[in-house]
Amino acid sequence: MDIQKYRSEFAIFIVDADTKTNAKLKEILEGAKFQVETFATVDLILNRIKKAPPHIVFSGADLNIINEVKKMSSDIEIVFFGKKTEGIEALKRGAFSFIEKPFSEAELLSTADRVIEHIFLRLQNEQLIEELNQKKTSTDSSGDDSISRLIEKTSNIDDADKVARFVAEELSHLAHQRPVIFLKYLPAHHSLTVTASIQIPLDEIRTVGIKVGHYDEKNISFILGEPEKFKELRELMTELFKCQDFSAVPLRVENKVVGIFVIFKPMKDQEETICKIMGLGALGYHNAILNEKVRDLAIRDSLTGLYNRRYFNEKLDEEMNRARRTHYPLSLVHIDIDNFKNYNDTHGDIMGDIIIKSIAQIILKTSRRTDITVRLGNEEFAILCPATAGVGAAIKAEKIRLTVEATKFPNGETQPGGKLTVSAGVSEYPTIVSNALTLFRAADDALFKVKQGGKNRVCLAEAPTNFKPDFEPLTIPGFQALPPNQIQT
Repeated sequence: MDIQKYRSEFAIFIVDADTKTNAKLKEILEGAKFQVETFATVDLILNRIKKAPPHIVFSGADLNIINEVKKMSSDIEIVFFGKKTEGIEALKRGAFSFIEKPFSEAELLSTADRVIEHIFLRLQNEQLIEELNQKKTSTDSSGDDSISRLIEKTSNIDDADKVARFVAEELSHLAHQRPVIFLKYLPAHHSLTVTASIQIPLDEIRTVGIKVGHYDEKNISFILGEPEKFKELRELMTELFKCQDFSAVPLRVENKVVGIFVIFKPMKDQEETICKIMGLGALGYHNAILNEKVRDLAIRDSLTGLYNRRYFNEKLDEEMNRARRTHYPLSLVHIDIDNFKNYNDTHGDIMGDIIIKSIAQIILKTSRRTDITVRLGNEEFAILCPATAGVGAAIKAEKIRLTVEATKFPNGETQPGGKLTVSAGVSEYPTIVSNALTLFRAADDALFKVKQGGKNRVCLAEAPTNFKPDFEPLTIPGFQALPPNQIQT
């Protein structure tokens, strides 16, 4: 979605006691085609909202404005800007996003675009839910149990693969419990792969798929749209599943085929019911995709695509509880770009944003899928590492430090020492700290120790004297040795 072309349809109110800040934000946002009004006090903006509510409020005022605006309309999204210490509280009170001062023009606009995309998706989602509810009402009166069941299951979930499974269940039920598989189309991999199956254990066929890279991408939706004529599908069913007589129906979302359901039985006599199931399945699938996007927008940092502080706060408690249940350690890495203010002041916000995004990508590429990578603030990042001992997290941090140090960033030679570097502090539960709050504080203290000692190092926190762990953590294989001399305690 090219969200920028819809900017002119969105109204943004800005409130801040600093008239220069108001004027600067208004200049940037109006230059990007948004409708903008500015206010010097909370009372003024609240009175204006009563008459003509905006889509978004950018606020640098007292945190209480979030509560006041949300009382007036829960549909207004709030972006709070200010000190880092205010960010967590702003998100807790219901702000969509928080931007730490000072922020760049690029970050301001990317945040605004993220909010309007969120609003767009939310409206689409509401329309789809209304359509599903209308279909449910008509179905209830017709007594079609399979359709009613499908609507109930798919009405409001954010997992498209689950929707595909629900559709497969109803198709299998219609086919008197014969097997059904769903082959999901993955454009990035130019292939179809099994992501749902009924009557066949999914683990046994999860790697089954069909390569379609030899087809012209422009024609692929047409080819998949007639799956029973699709040569590769017939070969798969005959050779692997020993099934020559089957029915195959495409799942279409917004006029694109997103996958194929294969029923291990001819179903020519049930075409009308199958058509109804597929129509509802398409609505549910689309709704799930939108729900997932809406949720993703709310938990991602607009500049880097990493998770934001709100999500970090949620996952920190969740992963701490998981560690207590499983007795595997949980580690936290806190990373800071060294001398970033010097770089930003010298080369400007745009170049500063490039550095932040580049280092975010290094952190992401160095992390596992199970790690939770977060942008905490301007030049601060965190990695929450489940089932990872402190030493293992320190090794990860050292890899990131070495990669950053070896990377030739634009104008990096102008930094102290002639290169851009990062520092990191590491802590671990249960052998160093006892709860979520101290896990973060210990990593932060370790980072501060590095900053005080010359930067461009990794520091693993130590447990307090006479500290007693909650439990003896299970051993994590693969980390038998401490990393090189850059790691300190």
